[in-house]
Amino acid sequence: MRSVLPLLVALFFAPGTALADIREIIVAGDDETAETEVFFLNEGTDVEPHMPPSSLVLDGRTLWRVGKAATRDIAPGNFVRVLYRAEAETTVAGTNGIGVAPDKGVNPTGFKKFETYQPMYALLGADPRDAKLQLSFKYLLLGERPQSRSENLRWGIYFGYTQQMFWDLEQESIPIRDFTFSPELFFYLTTAELPKLGRPQFSMQAGVQHESNGRGGLQSRSLNTLYIEPSVTLALGNDWQLRAAPRAWAYFGNQDNNEQIERFRGYSGLTVALGKPQSYGARGYFRLNPVRGKGSAEIDVFYSLAQKSSLDVAVHAQLFSGYGETLLDYDQRSTRLRVGLSIAR
Repeated sequence: MRSVLPLLVALFFAPGTALADIREIIVAGDDETAETEVFFLNEGTDVEPHMPPSSLVLDGRTLWRVGKAATRDIAPGNFVRVLYRAEAETTVAGTNGIGVAPDKGVNPTGFKKFETYQPMYALLGADPRDAKLQLSFKYLLLGERPQSRSENLRWGIYFGYTQQMFWDLEQESIPIRDFTFSPELFFYLTTAELPKLGRPQFSMQAGVQHESNGRGGLQSRSLNTLYIEPSVTLALGNDWQLRAAPRAWAYFGNQDNNEQIERFRGYSGLTVALGKPQSYGARGYFRLNPVRGKGSAEIDVFYSLAQKSSLDVAVHAQLFSGYGETLLDYDQRSTRLRVGLSIAR
């Protein structure tokens, strides 16, 4: 049985705007359904637009919004009611996506061990006419919430897999120009709570990654890297998040037909993401070899159609400029602008 219990009062604001008069009233949950009602009340004198956040933290537990939500105008003195559920099966961004959220469960089983990882999309380019498809997932091999350490930490050992495919649309047969297969094994550690104003979320990822294009002969390309990537995610208010993740890596083992790839890819990179998780935002990934003056920049911008319809996809645009978009042409500079759809950001 639910009873109204004002446990948390918070003010939401957008960067560069005045404080909104929206008060959050969290209602005690129902033990049988694990559901919690949240009322967003407008105590001001003006109509306030408000997007219910995808998740809330209450007494150390993460509550996830049930179903989709859209920005709604709340009249003075009125409210909107939103239902949240602990450990809900709500889709969130992967560890390297825009608006990163921590792992939702402790010791999951079965298919719950599968999660999205890198962004997943299908994009088309106009000049030259080509297509790029990326699929990615990760699987939790081992993980738990440590009982002998801080209860605010979660960790996991994952198998990750990302595959890119590049089509040449200018030829009649539309051949696949190149593949990139990227399996990896990595350790991931994160603070359990979502970022709040004044309380950032810190994470650390380290692992080993193999990349190859699956070809033979002179077109064979492969490489192995060891990497480490710390990251910090900041809450900016009104559900906006900013994430920064520098990465450093070292090459090892055989590098078939691309022995000098480090000259073009370097040894370090940086990911910067800004946006509202699963709504809209932008992400930039930058690689640089300052000694050789080589590198690349990949900029992604997306807008989720779920805000205006029942389609759980996003319009996605990507600009790549520099070296090494494909392993086959790692030493050739290219610039590509592509637009399409994504199902994970």
